[in-house]
Amino acid sequence: MFVQPTHSTAAHPLTPSAAAAYQPSLSDLEAEDGGFERLLGVPEAAELLRVHPKTLQAMARAGTVPCIRMGKYWRFRASSLDEWVRNRLESDNQSRRVQ
Repeated sequence: MFVQPTHSTAAHPLTPSAAAAYQPSLSDLEAEDGGFERLLGVPEAAELLRVHPKTLQAMARAGTVPCIRMGKYWRFRASSLDEWVRNRLESDNQSRRVQ
């Protein structure tokens, strides 16, 4: 017996090309109700920091950047990354190169 699908067969709004072009703004990343902040994956966090995703993964493994490991995936909070960058820039002893 053939069952007719109940969902639309139209293309998903975030096709791979549209998802790659998606640039989240800081307001998109903040929790609207003041609750839980959405976590970023490596590609989104790397784009936010303007570094290569592999560089960010290496920094996460080394414990250089604030993150959490969930299974085999690294997750980041935009607010934590922003605070981390600000602290590094304000440090008197810190060179301007990320190590």
